[in-house]
Amino acid sequence: MRYRLELRDKTFNIKDTLEDEALNLSWSYSAIGGCGEINFTLPRKRFEERTITGESNLRLYFRHPITGVY
Repeated sequence: MRYRLELRDKTFNIKDTLEDEALNLSWSYSAIGGCGEINFTLPRKRFEERTITGESNLRLYFRHPITGVY
C-alpha cells in the first residue's frame, strides 16, 4: 500500500486500520498547520461495526518510495 489510514480513539489508541477498505480517498493539505480535509467511503454497514464519530482520530501516513517506511 502507498498509504496507511489509521482509526484511533480519543486517547489516540489504534482501533483499526482502514487502508484495505477505504474507497475514493481524497485529502487536502493546508500550508498553515498542515491539517486539511479528508474524505473517503467506507463500505461498512452503519452501527454493525465500529463507527467513526466526532471523537475519532484519523491519521494518514504515506509510504516512502525508497525506504518503505510510513
